Amino acid sequence: MSKFYLIIGLCVLMPFAAWAKGNPSVCKPEIYGGRADGNTINTDAIQKAVDMCAQYGGGVVLLSKGVWLSGPITLKSNITFSLGQGTVLKAKNTDDQFKNAFIDYPVQKGEAFILADHVHDVSIVGQGTIDGDGQQTWWAKAKQINALLHQGNDQLFKQEYSGVPIANGVPRPWLIEFNDVQNVHLKGVLLTNAPMWNVVIRSSQDVNIDTIKIQNPKDSPNTDGIDIVSSQYIQISDVDISTGDDNISIKSGLQQGNALPARDITIKNSLMHDGHGISIGSETANGIGKVTIQNIHFSGSTNGIRIKSQRDRGNSIGPITVDHIQMENVTNPIVINASYSVNSYKKRSFKEALKQKELTSLTPLIHDILLSDIHVVNADNSIILSGLPEAFIWNIVLDHIFMQAKHGLKARYVQGVMHQVIIQNQEGDTPFYFGNDTYLKRE
Repeated sequence: MSKFYLIIGLCVLMPFAAWAKGNPSVCKPEIYGGRADGNTINTDAIQKAVDMCAQYGGGVVLLSKGVWLSGPITLKSNITFSLGQGTVLKAKNTDDQFKNAFIDYPVQKGEAFILADHVHDVSIVGQGTIDGDGQQTWWAKAKQINALLHQGNDQLFKQEYSGVPIANGVPRPWLIEFNDVQNVHLKGVLLTNAPMWNVVIRSSQDVNIDTIKIQNPKDSPNTDGIDIVSSQYIQISDVDISTGDDNISIKSGLQQGNALPARDITIKNSLMHDGHGISIGSETANGIGKVTIQNIHFSGSTNGIRIKSQRDRGNSIGPITVDHIQMENVTNPIVINASYSVNSYKKRSFKEALKQKELTSLTPLIHDILLSDIHVVNADNSIILSGLPEAFIWNIVLDHIFMQAKHGLKARYVQGVMHQVIIQNQEGDTPFYFGNDTYLKRE
């Protein structure tokens, strides 16, 4: 076939409009009137670029250098969303397009700045920045309501957010959400100024997050770094997180039967600065299984590793492996608490027996926990282990741990072993305080 007839054939097969706009596998918002000038609202232009690539089976949506203002964007299957160095994608809430998000609400368009819902093979990559405009648009009201809650006044919260537990925080949009998505890659970008949670992974599988940076002020309200909710096969590596709430949180819901467990999760080779640490729970009603946390450096966070649940939201939690951890200036390096609402870390609280209750399907069963090669300096508390009289923390291993802290280890309703655990406590009577029914064998 001659070149002439080949070209004619291609023109017949491809719609003229797409042919005129270039290769559809690289889709640019400029084609649809988009401008990275910091003034133009580019919601429609960016969405049309996504839709264009999706129409041809997928491709790269490329944002060029500059500031792209936009409302909420919905990604589709086989789309790579690319932000090069010097590119800023910034949320702009024109016409109230953004919606409040909550993990027990059905997914709705606009609940995240970038939403991928019931799709597959989605990537967000590059050296650019995704800015949620939280400080200007969403944080002030959340801080106002939080201040009222701290004063014991919950009327405004309950009036505006009926059915949402106060522990969730004031509902706002999330920055990035993957809901029921398979095969996700999030790489390289800076996430900042999130309205609420930064990255939310719900009911998704095969998610790879690496070399991203999350940066929010430590007083930014409820700005969790990464939330993993009822998802499986999650790999997080080489991330750097400073934020106002949990650096990373793993959950599986408040009610049983509505979701799968969160399991097969690895977090490694990362830095945690301001924030509440890496948390498992407290919403664990559908179970947490096989979590590995390795080679993490914590500096200045409120908590290090925290496992938390309670009798109205528990299930099987474990196995969990934590090893090669460095911490400095962390208030609570290790906390495992099966009665999260009874949240006192005072030594005297461990002298008071908890009332034994019947085992139910919602009883937290925390088991098979390995904590090894952990080095901590300048902490407040050291290790807090608090099980339940009807459900001990079972088969916990503390191995090669050094902690320099004000207060020593406190444990109750625990069974396990300790090997080469050294705690240098500056205050208190003893580095090890064993409360009710504690069976920690020293080897």
